[in-house]
Amino acid sequence: MHTQHAHIREARAADAEAITRVHVESSQDAYAPLAREWPAPDVPARVARWASSLAANALDPSRVDLVATVDDDVVGFIGAGTARRTDIEAELEVYVIHVLPGHRGRGLGSQLWAAACRRLRGEDLAAMYVETLAELRCCSFYEAHGGELSSRVPSTFHGGAATAVVYIWPKGRANEPMA
Repeated sequence: MHTQHAHIREARAADAEAITRVHVESSQDAYAPLAREWPAPDVPARVARWASSLAANALDPSRVDLVATVDDDVVGFIGAGTARRTDIEAELEVYVIHVLPGHRGRGLGSQLWAAACRRLRGEDLAAMYVETLAELRCCSFYEAHGGELSSRVPSTFHGGAATAVVYIWPKGRANEPMA
């Protein structure tokens, strides 16, 4: 597929509905096949949660929340900030990254990733991690962007068997696509 260029900008509370749409469509495509039980999303509640979260995050200088837009439509987003886990040797975490299924494989995820990592990790390339499931195709994205598999733990996901994994970028390790 061809590379698609997006406009990457700060996410705003007004983007909550569009982010919810991307999150729901992307999750249903990527995660639902792993689940035994996949509940229907409560879209109004998710929109309210995203609006509230984005408004609060705007006041937190350690947060990075970006959207990718194509023709003024939000087609992807990323959220990152201070690490939530203390048992991983990284002070930063990518919490979430999603791209609409119809826009995957066109470089939009990489554009979001690069923009967020520049702001989050700084010139010193502070240590960062992301948690996901080994069964998801996003693992190849993280590996292609220099992520080192740090742990694999049997887990469950909505009633189905899964493997929880952590990818880490140690201090100084690049997060750009490997040549």
